Amino acid sequence: ENFWAGHGLDREPVLVIAPGSGAREKNWPEEFFLRVVQWWRAAIGGGVILLAGPVEKERGGINRLRSQCLDAGDLCLSQVAALLSRCTVYLGNDSGVTHLAASLGARTVAIFGPSDARQWAPRGAKVRVVQHTVVCSPCLVATMKDCPHRACLTELQPSEVIHVLEALPEVVTLTRSRSGITV
Repeated sequence: ENFWAGHGLDREPVLVIAPGSGAREKNWPEEFFLRVVQWWRAAIGGGVILLAGPVEKERGGINRLRSQCLDAGDLCLSQVAALLSRCTVYLGNDSGVTHLAASLGARTVAIFGPSDARQWAPRGAKVRVVQHTVVCSPCLVATMKDCPHRACLTELQPSEVIHVLEALPEVVTLTRSRSGITV
């Protein structure tokens, strides 16, 4: 509640993003998350919160996101859960935080690449899994670690994820381009 009120999030739609995971090879590119953040701000006019734990901060590769989002990286697990339970939409990679968001009933968009979404994706009525199908995906962990192209993630364009976000019930009524009465 303090975080929400302290950042003036009480009256606006909030997208929470978590660009990390247990394996760097399962992460959608930072610049793709940035494009989604820019779309959210332009089309929705809402806030964006970045969830990044110590591993992501140590690995790096999220500096541009940190400069564009409210950073909520220093929260304990119960605070993360409280934050996720209040967000309008959560977007993240195949990770524990994504499973937590889904288990809390948050509208969850889970990005899957090399791992098998049929086996590992979070479940629930409010969960959407987004993935780009390539011949070699899903793959084994050893293959994932040595993948020369990561096409399962790098070919999943931000526009595809934005299209999924735009169609969510929580978002359909929020887009500025669709607001008002049309004839």
